[in-house]
Amino acid sequence: MLGPANMVDGVSKGLADIGYMGLSYTPGRFPVSEVHTVVLGRPTAWISTQVANEFYAKFRPKEWNEFHVLFISSNPPTGIYSKTPVRKMEDLKGLKLRCQGQEADIGKLLGAETMATPSGETYDALAKGVLDGAIYPFEAAKTFRVADATKYFTTSWQALTGADFYFFMNGSSWNKLPEDIKAIFDQVSKEWVEKAALAWNDQDVVGYQYCKEKGLEVIDLSAEEAARWQKTATPITEKYTKDMVGRGFSEAEVQSWFKFINERKDYWLPKQKAAGIKSPNGPLDLR
Repeated sequence: MLGPANMVDGVSKGLADIGYMGLSYTPGRFPVSEVHTVVLGRPTAWISTQVANEFYAKFRPKEWNEFHVLFISSNPPTGIYSKTPVRKMEDLKGLKLRCQGQEADIGKLLGAETMATPSGETYDALAKGVLDGAIYPFEAAKTFRVADATKYFTTSWQALTGADFYFFMNGSSWNKLPEDIKAIFDQVSKEWVEKAALAWNDQDVVGYQYCKEKGLEVIDLSAEEAARWQKTATPITEKYTKDMVGRGFSEAEVQSWFKFINERKDYWLPKQKAAGIKSPNGPLDLR
């Protein structure tokens, strides 16, 4: 019923009772929630989904007051698809990369040129030479045929972030539901946090396998180079902090959000390892 750009307004106006959208389509509309997309070093989709839901449950951003959030899912860590190998930051200079949201700003910091090409148009833009590459998870290799038009994938999760996707209801529609039905919605939504986390991870595995089928070379940055990229991308978090202080939040409050997210990432990392959930990207001990 509604396209991505119109999803929030459409649900707000009651044109639809339930919506699904990514924060990158509404920059500035949910600024507190965007903090999870500016914390560098998104490890895996499974971990990021757990953390995004925990963050919402703890801080309950007022920006969502007119809605009822059902649950949140986070995509896998992104990397760089390219036609020429990207092994160091200098290799990005002048490359035209498809990316959106915070990663467009990060791409610029790293030296690339960024273009907000819609996902459905990315393959054609790559095939025609309009783009030199794209910032996506492995998942996009097959979903959007990105691997059909590139030759390399550089894992750069340490310096990039990712996207969060919200399932949410119109507040009035939610309030009209009987209490027993609300309880069912909340229970099913709670179950879907884990289902969504595993689904994103599984799609990343499928994308990785498709990359290998297409002969893409997967490049891991050296530890030194990854640290260099992350340091270069750090201004994205500094800019976010400054913007939020300008919106009336204290710097200490913003830093508490960063602290919470990083602590929960560290908490969930060994949990994924213990559960035997392998990811094709992110920390090597989870591959």
